[in-house]
Amino acid sequence: ANQVGLSSTYFSELFKKEMGVGLNSYIVGKRLERAKSLLSSTNLSSKDIAAQTGFSSPSYFNRVFTKQEGITPGSYRKKRKSEKSAIT
Repeated sequence: ANQVGLSSTYFSELFKKEMGVGLNSYIVGKRLERAKSLLSSTNLSSKDIAAQTGFSSPSYFNRVFTKQEGITPGSYRKKRKSEKSAIT
């Protein structure tokens, strides 16, 4: 917002109007997409994934992930690994 000379409130309003979702929700969604990718393709711990995706703590990451996805990050990883092994 500062870089384009807008107040943060006005920028957030414009963002929501254009994108159909609030700025914070959009950012969290992008962080969770990256986290799911890391859970599926690496053996990084939830703590490391939380740090790499910008969550303030592993517990906050786990809480947000579980609320959004309906399963814990660990369960998501196990599910994805079993799906991959079923394909191969």
